[in-house]
Amino acid sequence: MNKIDTSKINPDADFNEYINTLLKELKEDDEVYSLIKAQNMTVKEVKDNIAHLIEFKNDHNYCRNCPGLKKCNKKLPHFTTTIRFDKNINYLYTNTTACQKYMDKIRIDAMYEIYDANEEWKGVRLQDLDLSNVRRPVVKKFIEGLNKENFTDWIFVTGNRKCGKSIMLSAFATEFAIKKNKQISFVNSANMVKELSAIVFSDKEEFNNRMTSLSEIPLLILDGFGNEVVSEFTRDNIMFPLLSARSDLGLPTFFSSDLEFDDIKSLYSTGKANGAIRGKQLMSLIKGNIGEIYDITGISYKM
Repeated sequence: MNKIDTSKINPDADFNEYINTLLKELKEDDEVYSLIKAQNMTVKEVKDNIAHLIEFKNDHNYCRNCPGLKKCNKKLPHFTTTIRFDKNINYLYTNTTACQKYMDKIRIDAMYEIYDANEEWKGVRLQDLDLSNVRRPVVKKFIEGLNKENFTDWIFVTGNRKCGKSIMLSAFATEFAIKKNKQISFVNSANMVKELSAIVFSDKEEFNNRMTSLSEIPLLILDGFGNEVVSEFTRDNIMFPLLSARSDLGLPTFFSSDLEFDDIKSLYSTGKANGAIRGKQLMSLIKGNIGEIYDITGISYKM
């Protein structure tokens, strides 16, 4: 085996070339380099701290191309790095702080008194959705209401199963939480009626407390409206008092349903001779607040 001629190797030159390559890498990243220049570092100071700065660049770019909170694969998930250079001691401080998306999630989670839906939808924003033509009218209605000082609008969305009704209302809830900083209850209509029916006689105080909470929450979303078990009792003691109270208070209420509006009217016209009248009374209350019904029927929707 031939011996290697080490006399031609210049360790310092090779190392300096490597440092210059890393420096060039930093300079080619305009956003990161502007953050470094803001520290008023000289070229020598940058080179002295090149390892930490490259690590900062990699961290910054990972967050800039965020894969989402659930897919964050950093050593310290949901945290981002900032830098501060001290010229007096030629030292680069790196600090980690919770990223904005993570802080938004904490804030949004705190806004929900109830969230009875797919957890993956919580925190979804309007910009995350496919706002195709069929969805634009209801999105426009929501944004117009959101921009009012007092948001009192009711929104009713129908459509086939898995067309994105619930995801869209989750996005509405997120935007409401961020813009208005108020509490929300996102309830599954069937589960809500079932749970309230179970305690109406066994725990009257708890029933009244829950009804008051649902009646007064700043935003109520009834997901899957019409899928609940309907009887004279649930109509007259749960759904009508709840929606009547919210109407009187001028509080926004959103509905999603797989059923046509007239089918829900028939469903709620159950009971004795006055059942049709009571059903009509309930649906007139809803119709008077929602105005238009938004049908977003379409192909199966996925995030």
